[in-house]
Amino acid sequence: EAEAMAVYGEVEDAFTDAFSASLGVRYHDEDRTNTSIYSSTSFFPDFTYFSDPYFGPQGSGVTTTVEETSFDHTSYRIGLTWTPSDNGMVYVTQSTANRAPIILTGNERNALANAGIEQVGDIDAAELSNFEVGTKWTLADGRMQIEAAYVIGDWQDIPLWAQVQVPGNPISMPIGGTDADVTSTELAVTWAITDSLQVNYAYTYTDTDVTEVPDPSLVSNYPGAIRRGGKLYNYSPETHNIGVDWSREGIVSGWDMYLSANYVTRDRVDGINPFRAPDSYVPASARYQNLMLNFGVRKGPWDVVFSVRNAGGHDGQYLPRTSLGGGDAQLFGLLQQPTTYTLQVSYDGMP
Repeated sequence: EAEAMAVYGEVEDAFTDAFSASLGVRYHDEDRTNTSIYSSTSFFPDFTYFSDPYFGPQGSGVTTTVEETSFDHTSYRIGLTWTPSDNGMVYVTQSTANRAPIILTGNERNALANAGIEQVGDIDAAELSNFEVGTKWTLADGRMQIEAAYVIGDWQDIPLWAQVQVPGNPISMPIGGTDADVTSTELAVTWAITDSLQVNYAYTYTDTDVTEVPDPSLVSNYPGAIRRGGKLYNYSPETHNIGVDWSREGIVSGWDMYLSANYVTRDRVDGINPFRAPDSYVPASARYQNLMLNFGVRKGPWDVVFSVRNAGGHDGQYLPRTSLGGGDAQLFGLLQQPTTYTLQVSYDGMP
């Protein structure tokens, strides 16, 4: 069970005609209660090959544990905006954000305390610090909009599954101690070529750099593919998104027609198996691709749309199969939704 609340406020001041500044603060508070119920069941052998009500399932005692945790975090956002003209602006922001803390069970906390070992990393909050500089412009008499941004993200204490060395058997738990920088270059262009035809294009390039890993003397079974100065998993270098929208009024008997197509492709991502600690990443078997098509007509309260999802029939695994051998650790490896055809007829007679 979880109960969370957040309060956010922002103040903006335009101190000149061209410059404005903003400051936002967000407070987040969360309480969690984890109830674990354990029981075991054994079956007595039945040599008569028939069901015997006296020797059915036998249950042992039931153990229930209740653990409560609380978590709060304050994040902020500072921004400066320069508007040199009515059709363009440049902005700079610095912000922080938090993610859920690394929650340990009572047994894990006791094992660390008995061994005199502190939890690796900051268990209170894994934080992301973002610095972003961007610009937005409207050109060609308002028919073209261009947006571009460069973002530097600093991840602190990314939780990963590994083992902590304690006297006796090592214990496996989510640990922190992994830091990384994630940089992203983004571009988006919208161009209304005519009153009926519009083209959209978006591009993103992402790069990562692991800046810190846990002390190997404290941690074992840590994914060897994650190295200081190396790349972080589950990030895709390039993404392209192309869209086309066309509409025309009163083509046949007062019916309006519209068409749209959108195609997105993303480079193959790398993954890891946290239970086998491989020394190299496992790439996805195929890049992600998806083509969506829509054809529709409308007249008055009627709207008829025919849609095709995954029109290209892409069926490659766009997330890695990180088990390296199957079994219970068969993770991810998701397949794209198969080609799907949908016909939707809507009637809205409301004035």
